[in-house]
Amino acid sequence: ITVDAKETVMHDYFSLRESDGPTIRLLSHDLKYQYKGSLEAAEISNDVVHFFKEFEAKKLVPLLKSQEPLPKDGDVLQVVGKTFQSLLMDNDKHVFVWFYAPWCRTCKAMKPVWDKLATLYKDEKDIIIAKMDATKNEAKDLHVRHYPTVYYYHSGDKPRHEEYDGHMETDAFTDFLTERTGKSPHKRRRRTPHMEL
Repeated sequence: ITVDAKETVMHDYFSLRESDGPTIRLLSHDLKYQYKGSLEAAEISNDVVHFFKEFEAKKLVPLLKSQEPLPKDGDVLQVVGKTFQSLLMDNDKHVFVWFYAPWCRTCKAMKPVWDKLATLYKDEKDIIIAKMDATKNEAKDLHVRHYPTVYYYHSGDKPRHEEYDGHMETDAFTDFLTERTGKSPHKRRRRTPHMEL
């Protein structure tokens, strides 16, 4: 397909900036690959064929969108494409991550729920409560099809994940996590008895 310079929505979809054009992208299973060959008439045919053969041989590295790293939002760990692997996958922690779109009404309503969940687990060192704007960030082997999407990554079993399909409520989230991690934020701490003199 041909994308006009004015089609800004398509630019975002293909990870393009106006200054990138003219250029060629290959799209396969939601992954995008950048053509680096010649655009000259005498060479482009051979270069495109070579580009496709490199793709078939799985020698190309996909283009992944990413914002610059972001600070925590309250108690929620903010993840971007560049930090997805290092912050979420390269550890032995349980990870509960919410993928959202800023324009999604359900996502907007869910933000205070997710913030509360993160606060409940802020002192639990083995559990990460995170979020990622999936319209601006991508990661390898990550395929977000709808918003909101919540994935649970079990410690010791990454990058496999389980998609959460329950109610988008704090109690439902904590029940889900307690069942899988054995840790409940509602567990009361034992009080130290004291004596009155």
